[in-house]
Amino acid sequence: IRADALAWSGRLWRQSDLENKRVLVFSPGSGAREKNWPPDFYATVAEWWEKKSGAKSLAVLGPVEEERDKMGGCGDRLLALRRLALGRVAAVISRCDLYLGNDSGVTHLAAAVGVQTVALFGPTDPVQWAPRGKRVTVITGNAECSPCLSTVMKSCLHRKCLNALSPDYVIGRLKDLLG
Repeated sequence: IRADALAWSGRLWRQSDLENKRVLVFSPGSGAREKNWPPDFYATVAEWWEKKSGAKSLAVLGPVEEERDKMGGCGDRLLALRRLALGRVAAVISRCDLYLGNDSGVTHLAAAVGVQTVALFGPTDPVQWAPRGKRVTVITGNAECSPCLSTVMKSCLHRKCLNALSPDYVIGRLKDLLG
């Protein structure tokens, strides 16, 4: 991570009063809408995280999430970071205590910078696509129809593999992970 990106993230931490707080960063998007956990589920996790100990949540939003306004319902529970260069995304993630995201490039980036990473998998195969690392945890809904072919994923009406992965279940796994 370049020094200028790290310096920028340090300023963000100071200006946003994030120093001395536990920080959860999540990225609710991916390259395919069908791989995304529902945005309101992320909002539930953000609410739990903040109530847990006065912690703070940050959402890294790409152009698609902005266009669809997928995190608009989160209100002031989180700080939304928009249109960041990849170096700044890496710098932000490297400062956090925990990262939560879908099967996406940003989730792989979180694993690569060595932060505690939780990857949510639904229709895609975590054996093939999950990020690797000692600090990576993969959570799946274990739906009988998952993983599925890309053509099936694109036309799936129920999205059981992600919709059945409840926020309460994910929060329980996060509690176990964090001790």
